[in-house]
Parts: sequence; structure tokens; C-alpha cells
Amino acid sequence: MNTELFEHDYQVLTRRASALHAAPTTTPQELQCRLDEASALADDAIGRLRIAEARLREIEERRSAEDQPPSSERPTGDSVEADHGREQALALLAHELRTPLAVILNSVYYLRLAENDPTAIEHVRELITRQAHRMSKLVDDLLDHSRIARNQIQLCLETVDVGVVVSRVAETIRPLIQSRGHELTVTPPLDRIELTADPNRLEQILINLLTNAARYTPPGGKIRLTACREGDEVVMRVRDTGIGIAPEAADRIFEPFTQLNRGAGHASEGLGLGLSVVKALAERHGGAVTCTSAGPGRGCAFTVRLPLTRPDVGHEPTSA
Repeated sequence: MNTELFEHDYQVLTRRASALHAAPTTTPQELQCRLDEASALADDAIGRLRIAEARLREIEERRSAEDQPPSSERPTGDSVEADHGREQALALLAHELRTPLAVILNSVYYLRLAENDPTAIEHVRELITRQAHRMSKLVDDLLDHSRIARNQIQLCLETVDVGVVVSRVAETIRPLIQSRGHELTVTPPLDRIELTADPNRLEQILINLLTNAARYTPPGGKIRLTACREGDEVVMRVRDTGIGIAPEAADRIFEPFTQLNRGAGHASEGLGLGLSVVKALAERHGGAVTCTSAGPGRGCAFTVRLPLTRPDVGHEPTSA
């Protein structure tokens, strides 16, 4: 699947939604202008999502139209399983795109009914903005997965202060964690630790882990982020008091498009790519990530280990 086809459309949509959200409203004329802009943005989003769904249907139709191979060339069990996994991924992507599309369609309807109600317009505008960001995140995950699969992830390495990265991540993620009713505790390194790494990708690793913890921890849970030095490694851990996983699933959770059964009332979110991206980025830095859990209902702990001194991986220039 050529995920770059989606990138431009949704980056444009996200930028326009963010600009609309930030603009002030002071007069009836400006309010009407904002209404027109929001309605146009929603119409644009609908058109772009319909194009995306059409592209997905084309992929599915091409697959179903292909001739069956001769018996001697029929796929083996492994290839059948891989094809099934790809079909499941396509179905998941279509479902995830269809959900924000439904919200935006409803938003268009209510926008046109709420022309003289600033409060309603503001609410709908926030809905459109939130769904645009959600679609942008889906596309970002797909692009990262595609680049990782083709070994085209580029690291911009520099000397990084681990404590600064941890503090910056905590500031970024805290609103999400608080919105879900959790308590976040952050323990940065006691002493300054410098690491040669890509600071943006390092932040992405921690944000993905913390987002995962927030999603699968019931309201009122506790999430803890720690970073320290252990021997010749930097060790960063994200622990939660969430719903946990079966110990035998601890390795499988890092596979792309994995949606483990989290139990009743805990529907999975996203495409199941966040943890696979974490694993790939940690390995690209010469490190590793592991997951441990005492079982369902007993929380999870994710540990990222990165070497302080390591081979010169990631320096080669590659197209992103």
C-alpha cells in the first residue's frame, strides 16, 4: 500500500483545522466567516476521506481480480497468513478512516443548523479539528511503518540530554493523561546523562509508550515514567496500573497491526502500529524494548534500553 498517497491530503487538512481553531472571533461578520471556513474545511475533509476509501477499495478489488495461481504455485501457509494479515490491516485502516468521516459528516450537518449559535459552532469546530488530528496521526503511523519496512528511517543524531527529553515528553503528554483521569509521575535521571540519539525519535518512543499506557489504563490509574543509567546503558521505563496483558503476549504486542484482545470495555484504538514503531526506533538506535506484565488487570511495564556508546548506526543518509 502506497501510504504516501495519504500524507499530503491530511497534512493540509490538519494545518487548516489548526489555523481555524486558533483564529479569534469578535464580530458577527467574523463569526459568519468562521462558519463558512469550518463548513468548507469539513466538506474538504469529506472529499479527501472519500478519495482515501476509494483508493482502499481499488486495492481490494485488484487483489480479488487476480487470477488464482496454478496448484504448483499456490501460496504456502506462511504466505496465506501474510496475505490475511495484510487484508486485516486494510480493513482496520478503512474502519479507522470511516470513524472520523462519520463525525465530520455529522459536524457539517450541525454547522449548517447552528449559524447563529457561537457555542455550538465552537463545539463543532473543535470536533473537526480533533478528527483532523486523529486522521493525521493515522497517516503518520502508516508512513513510519512504511519507511521502517523499507529501511528508510533517517536518524538526525546529536548529543541529547536525557533529562531534558524526559521533561519535554512529560509536558507534551500530560494533558492527554489528565484528560483520561490518570496521575503521571516523572522521575528524570539524578545526574546528567548524555546520549547520541535523534531527539525527535527519542521523544516519539516515549510518547508512544505513554499514549499506550493512557489508553489501556482505567480512569484514576497511575502512570510512571523513569529514566536512569544502568551500567553502560540508558534505561527508560513506562509503568502503568492498567488492564495488563497475558505474559505470553508480551512479545507479540510489538508486531505491526497487532490488536490484542483487551477485554470488555477496552476497545483498541488506532492501527496497532505504535509499539512496532517503538521497537524499530529503539533497535535503530542500537537498543531494544521489552514489555512485562503480571497478567490481565495487573498493569504493564515497558523498558527501553539504549547504549551510551554504540556502533555508528543511523548516520547514513537515507530518503525519508
